[in-house]
Amino acid sequence: MTLSTCSTGNARPLPITVISELLGIPVTDREWIRVTVTGYGQGGEERQRVPRELAAYFTGLIAAKRAEPGSDLLSGLALAHDNAAEDGAEATLTTTELLSAAYHLVMAGFDTTVNLIASGTLALLTHPGR
Repeated sequence: MTLSTCSTGNARPLPITVISELLGIPVTDREWIRVTVTGYGQGGEERQRVPRELAAYFTGLIAAKRAEPGSDLLSGLALAHDNAAEDGAEATLTTTELLSAAYHLVMAGFDTTVNLIASGTLALLTHPGR
């Protein structure tokens, strides 16, 4: 078994599921998120396409969370932003920061966690006595 095998077969589903649950990403969109985030690592044009597509996606998702909030992090952040503005208080989180938080949770949380799970699995499988 190689690191690539561990990464592709075993490590990818868990992080995207956890991050998606945390942010309130619908189940129907999770495969698209996984494919899109994975595409970023291919370099080239993907490095420009992925941030644009995720920004557009999260802009729409945040609007949906504002219309029908749930118990997820994105709903909570959007409502906190909106409630501060309604109360006349300075918003504690700008719209750009809200988008950035969602983007960075997906981008940073996915790949690093996949690599950690894959490396740990490989280490356990290749050194079972330790």
